[in-house]
Amino acid sequence: MQSHVNRWTVYREPIATWVADLSTVQKRPDRLLDWVVSVLQAGETSDFGRIASASGDSHKPPRAEAEQFCRTKYEAASKLDLLNFLWPNIHSQYWVESLVWYYDRSGNLTQSWTTDLSRILHDSSSSELARSLDDVIAPPIEVYGMEIDYARGEPIPNYAMVSFSIASDIWFQTIIDHDQCEMPGRTVTNLDLHQLNAPRLNRYLQVLKKVTLELGGRWSLDTDNQYQLAVYTGQICDDGVVMAR
Repeated sequence: MQSHVNRWTVYREPIATWVADLSTVQKRPDRLLDWVVSVLQAGETSDFGRIASASGDSHKPPRAEAEQFCRTKYEAASKLDLLNFLWPNIHSQYWVESLVWYYDRSGNLTQSWTTDLSRILHDSSSSELARSLDDVIAPPIEVYGMEIDYARGEPIPNYAMVSFSIASDIWFQTIIDHDQCEMPGRTVTNLDLHQLNAPRLNRYLQVLKKVTLELGGRWSLDTDNQYQLAVYTGQICDDGVVMAR
């Protein structure tokens, strides 16, 4: 079998972000909590965005444990966690993991569950670029939302917004060739990994879009993302990554 290498990389900032704007229903914490539960469940059905326990010693499924964490937090303290607890850092109790295809060091196509794409890249590549990313945490999807404290009264307008970002080009069919430093901006095909990985990402995002719209919220691609590279602009839309035809 022909040997392949990973040409994709991870970035220190998101290169694409989708936003769930729930401000129209932020006065209804019960409905927002239902939305949070739906997002947590979406990861179980798409092999993407599944909840993992950072400690690994949970006695119940991490998704069920995270759901109970959110319910208890609201019922006990009137604090609604809009997935703020999933923001990736070394102190996180929960992580987001996904099933990802990539090439191992022998050039063989393989897949595994991961919470950090930079770790996969480091372990499967000997390139200088991979080694330079040791300090980067790159979950398959970065989730960021706020905590709304309803005990303090009515929340600030437009506070109920949650972003879902990707900081890797592994999902795209055409990517920047970072191995060709003498030809900056040169692109190469990533078609095989794109066709294997992007459908899972898209299924996940489309479920999130569906539950957001059903709630009465708004879903959109963040077109003001200042870190979005031009080569990827035409490869993303509201529904996710544009698939190769």
